[in-house]
Amino acid sequence: MNFTVRLALVVVLAGCSDANLPDPVGPELAAPPPETPIVSNRDVAARYELAEYNGGPLPSWSPIGAGDWDYDGTKHELLGATITLYTDGTYSDAWSHRATTLAGARYHYDQEFLGRYTRLGGDLVRLDGPHNTTSTATLTDSSFVWPWEKDRVFTYRRTPVLTSLLATAPGKVSPAEHCTRADAESILNNFLGGLKLWRGGSPSRLAEAFTECQFRLYLDGQTVVFRQDDVFLGGLNLFWTVEEMEELGATRAQAVADLEAMVVKVWLAPLLPDGTQGPLVEQPLARTPYKDGMHPVLGRVVQQHRAFITSLPAGEYVVVVEVSWQEFNGLPAGEEHITVHLLIVP
Repeated sequence: MNFTVRLALVVVLAGCSDANLPDPVGPELAAPPPETPIVSNRDVAARYELAEYNGGPLPSWSPIGAGDWDYDGTKHELLGATITLYTDGTYSDAWSHRATTLAGARYHYDQEFLGRYTRLGGDLVRLDGPHNTTSTATLTDSSFVWPWEKDRVFTYRRTPVLTSLLATAPGKVSPAEHCTRADAESILNNFLGGLKLWRGGSPSRLAEAFTECQFRLYLDGQTVVFRQDDVFLGGLNLFWTVEEMEELGATRAQAVADLEAMVVKVWLAPLLPDGTQGPLVEQPLARTPYKDGMHPVLGRVVQQHRAFITSLPAGEYVVVVEVSWQEFNGLPAGEEHITVHLLIVP
């Protein structure tokens, strides 16, 4: 099964060394300018969709550096990207990739990263991302222009989105409404629908819940925030695209069997007042039926969502995730270990 499947709708693992994915941080970001006076973030909070790379259409060179310093000769291409600037000074950066091995096999994987941004004087925005990376983008009324190195420029176009969805990054809830079990279960059972509504800036409660009431279990090394009265979901959406099945000569039944053989285990532990970690408790995972659906970037898929739903007292917690998969049609077996931090506030 492909890497998207194995590491989940987005197995966005920052620095997946065991999985042989390139480091998500590019080899060299354009240096930021000297610090200038900070102005309000509210005027620049918006969602932007990648439209051009160096003035040309997608797919494009990938900003993870693949093709320049890739380990095994696999070609990685960027199919699409979305960056969202929130009014609280955080941002989310989501990428969809296609990889082609030297043997001609293709697979897709998605990645998402969280960071902070600062609006500087004029049209400049400084982005502080994973692994202590810092870069600078330029804003206009309708675009977000992000240079990677000297000769690589990504141009995003502003897209309509409900203002309330820009208040806070995913995993941080607004004070207006707590997350309920109904919210979590709607995300569990309609993940692709929620993803589509969220990307389109829908005013629906499902789109709001998608932002506020769930986190992805692939967010290795990152911290997500909920409130002690929230019922929230932590999940992985596992899937095969129809394009991949056709290229590998796999039937839907074979793809489902491959997904079924994938093992996902999740444990949760509190961080104690003395700084030590409490006992890990395995979390039972709900599993949806295998469904045919339409991914908003990758097209038709067969998929299953696996997730746990919980509510926790205020405090700090660690979520430990283990994912393993079998060899399938020339794609190797493997495993991944992930740690996500939870901060539950009063």
